[in-house]
Amino acid sequence: KYFVKQYYKIVFLFLGHTVYGNDQAILAGDYLFARGTELLESLESPYITKLIALVLYTFYFHTN
Repeated sequence: KYFVKQYYKIVFLFLGHTVYGNDQAILAGDYLFARGTELLESLESPYITKLIALVLYTFYFHTN
């Protein structure tokens, strides 16, 4: 039930750019990225933690 509620929030955020514009869509994307990371971390798996760290590191250094 929890994940269904989260799914509806995500769908709303994806459709939000048509209503609110690009600035809010970017903020919504940042929220989704942060929330997804938080949900993955809640699994408490060392492998997933290392994978997330690698993705964040790669994302940061390839966009700057």
